[in-house]
Amino acid sequence: MFSFPRGATIAGVSVTTLKAILTSIKRTNSFRSAIQLQSVADSQCDYAVAIEAAIHAGLVDPDGAALTPLGYAVLGASSKARLPRDTALGLLRSLLEAAERCNAACDRIYEIEEIWLFGSLMRGADTVGDINLVIRWAGRRGTTREERDQRTTARFWKLYPDAEWSEVWNMAEQLQDHDLFGERRNSAFSVHAGIEMLIDMAEPCMKVFSLTDGIITAPVALDRHPKASTRKKLAGPRVTADDRDRLLALQPTPRPMPANWPCLTNGQWLPNARMFDLDPATSGFYHVARLSDHFHSGKQRNLLVFTHHDSHQLSELSLAALPGTFNGREAALIVTDHKNLVLQRGMDTGQYGTVIYNITLSDYGFGGKRSGALGAGEVAVYEDLIGYYLASLVYADTLSARTLDASIAMIHFFSAMPGNDAIEARMRYWANHLVKATPSASSAAA
Repeated sequence: MFSFPRGATIAGVSVTTLKAILTSIKRTNSFRSAIQLQSVADSQCDYAVAIEAAIHAGLVDPDGAALTPLGYAVLGASSKARLPRDTALGLLRSLLEAAERCNAACDRIYEIEEIWLFGSLMRGADTVGDINLVIRWAGRRGTTREERDQRTTARFWKLYPDAEWSEVWNMAEQLQDHDLFGERRNSAFSVHAGIEMLIDMAEPCMKVFSLTDGIITAPVALDRHPKASTRKKLAGPRVTADDRDRLLALQPTPRPMPANWPCLTNGQWLPNARMFDLDPATSGFYHVARLSDHFHSGKQRNLLVFTHHDSHQLSELSLAALPGTFNGREAALIVTDHKNLVLQRGMDTGQYGTVIYNITLSDYGFGGKRSGALGAGEVAVYEDLIGYYLASLVYADTLSARTLDASIAMIHFFSAMPGNDAIEARMRYWANHLVKATPSASSAAA
């Protein structure tokens, strides 16, 4: 376990935003769900940039949308001032004394069997970010489960008469926290669930408290828990301070964002103002609302985006596989009632602090029935929707590139869209508007 200084960034993204992203990915195993978060970052585009940073830093598996051991370490890391060793030892002593009082109290329905210390404090560090503990609780001997439940409920409502109703096990956990840490747990304590975790990790540790001995005055440092043999594969490789320093030094790598980052789970793209944190008072917000209305008024207008993760859906639509790289960055497939297009784009750093950006669209044909002829008005709507979608990718790529270094002050943008002049015109219009509407934190001129 490790800690970060306040305001720290990894690959140009704040640790706070990355932790919010990692929490969502852990719960949902979905990048798209993480992008649709409603707090912390300014817009969905910022979350997409954060996901790319997390992939680049090795915090998540890009194929499985799951956290790596390093990702779990960042998720559990703190961003607070480090404590002197003597201060941390004083806090630990106070907690162990509270554990003795808890076990001695006859009205408690649980007791503390063991407390194990691991991490930097155990290793003898001069300063620590956290006091890492594993606490093993058990029901008090000589009581039945029914008795413990009744006494837990009665004591909980006595201490918290205005609390909302919760399950008995939640009440018990809150009472345990109250007995050990008081009304508010000191943020220096990092309590990890289950002795099994410590066994699986096979980390150096020491027992500092037991039910029979109370506070252990001369704890013995062990290479691993007595029940541990080797580090379990699921625990992943050990994370060290060197890993933290490498993350803090990491810079973004300029590359296109995944083409389906703004899409819903079914791959359908629906424009909304939150993608770019547009102000409702601006004309940009008004235009986005108009575009959204095009999807819901009259004929349903689909804009589907496919990458290599969507091979199953492609087979269901009888679409031929795309040649070459089909990863959503260099190539992706856009399917609409108006046109079916292959999107190809790339980004390279140039000399003198510039980024060279290229985008190309080519017509893509496939077997099966096509929709009937569209009227001129519907064609214009599709051209605007496709152009706006492409502009959203340009904007995301631009925002990502600007996190590289303050010296990057210019982005050269090229495109080659034979036969799609109207779409390119709309894309350039929207790209220009969105780049100018970049949130203040990333408002460098394009």
